[in-house]
Amino acid sequence: MTHDIPKLEKKIRELHQSISNFNDDASKAEFFKIIHGPGWTTLPEYELVLAAVDGLQGQISAAHGGYQTLVGIAGQIGRD
Repeated sequence: MTHDIPKLEKKIRELHQSISNFNDDASKAEFFKIIHGPGWTTLPEYELVLAAVDGLQGQISAAHGGYQTLVGIAGQIGRD
């Protein structure tokens, strides 16, 4: 196995692009517009969306923690 630094750089760029895409203000504005519309949803649908949003928040928090750990570990590799 060799060190394929360009491949790793590409994967890191893709990760950052995915994060940027998720943080799209237009999508957020559209979501807010939908949920504020009259007759948008039933209580069970509301609970489902609320649980999905909470689940995504947990995943994002975990991913952020994992990324910070990875950065810290990668910064220590190869140092004496």
